Amino acid sequence: KAAFNYGEYSLEKSEARYKIESEGLDEVKAKLQRHGFIKKGDNVSVNLTVVTSDVTISGINCFISCRLKNFQLPLCDSIKVPHMSKEKAPLDKFISKMDNLYQVINAGIDKIAALKNIEIDYPQEVINKLLKKCSVDKKSRESFLNEAALEITGASNAFDVYCCLCNILNYSSDSYSSISMENRISAFANMSVSEWNE
Repeated sequence: KAAFNYGEYSLEKSEARYKIESEGLDEVKAKLQRHGFIKKGDNVSVNLTVVTSDVTISGINCFISCRLKNFQLPLCDSIKVPHMSKEKAPLDKFISKMDNLYQVINAGIDKIAALKNIEIDYPQEVINKLLKKCSVDKKSRESFLNEAALEITGASNAFDVYCCLCNILNYSSDSYSSISMENRISAFANMSVSEWNE
């Protein structure tokens, strides 16, 4: 169960954003609280952005993120269904994948929380390299790193870096760029210890 929030259509893509209102959200909130993302009573909304396109994004994609006060937290990898012929019913396939939505979200939260166990000696350098991977231009990176320097000093962990990176989402006013960035950031939760060390 979800409430329609926002929609946009162009020749390149169709986009619809929803706010989840299902009972299953209570479990997600409880898990966020257990891992220290939120406190009891905090206002939290979990949003789904569904994008279909023939040009910029292939097939049907669902991006899942969480709004914590003024903080946008990508929760997990997107749920994807590639372009198919009408006979293969891509929409039906997408809807069946959405049946596992809460398992996907809960697994994503666990992955993000596990980043607390990965120590980072030089967080500023790691943030800069990950922003480069996200194709953020040099001027924006420098401006962002100056702000990040106030948040993260000395040794840190991958969780702190992940949360810091989420703040780059406030820089984008373009919806598609923001969704693309959310997806790239969520992929960092899948990196191994050796990849973080690299």
